[in-house]
Amino acid sequence: NTIQPTKFGPNKITGGIGYKHRINENWSLNAGVNYINNKGKFILTFPFFGVYDEEPSQSLLARATVTYQKQIGASRLKLNTGIETGRSKDKGISYNSDFTSTDTAAITNINEANTNLIIGFVLADLLLPHNWIATAGMSYNRYNYDVQSGINTGTPLKFTTAVDDIAPRISILKKLNTISIY
Repeated sequence: NTIQPTKFGPNKITGGIGYKHRINENWSLNAGVNYINNKGKFILTFPFFGVYDEEPSQSLLARATVTYQKQIGASRLKLNTGIETGRSKDKGISYNSDFTSTDTAAITNINEANTNLIIGFVLADLLLPHNWIATAGMSYNRYNYDVQSGINTGTPLKFTTAVDDIAPRISILKKLNTISIY
């Protein structure tokens, strides 16, 4: 018998493009798109034990923000608003190990997870004298998760959840020499 060598790592393709435009001294625009395609395999073998998994995944994310900045006396105001959206599809395929070849290994379990998200946000930072930063904002978050486990069986388990919420944010931060109090 020949034991398969241990292998880690994705066969991953990642690409993205971004654009930043400064409209004037106060206004700027940022936009970007990112794509990931992972066809990774995970093979771990010992003389009496073997693990063989595949974890293919794909995701596409896009984000756009508008920023306004203004000096107000000794303070600086920074306002951000934007939207982020994305979709991903992840799969986990587990195989038994016959300790000789991953080509002849049988599938023991398949899991799938699909995610969709939309986030809209507005955030204000006020950089004050003496290293004080005040932050206030709000985001609208909408996530949908659809998970199925054991889809290679006659009775797969299914789980779906959704988040549709508004989340406020407020904070005050004081920077000291090497630490911050938040």
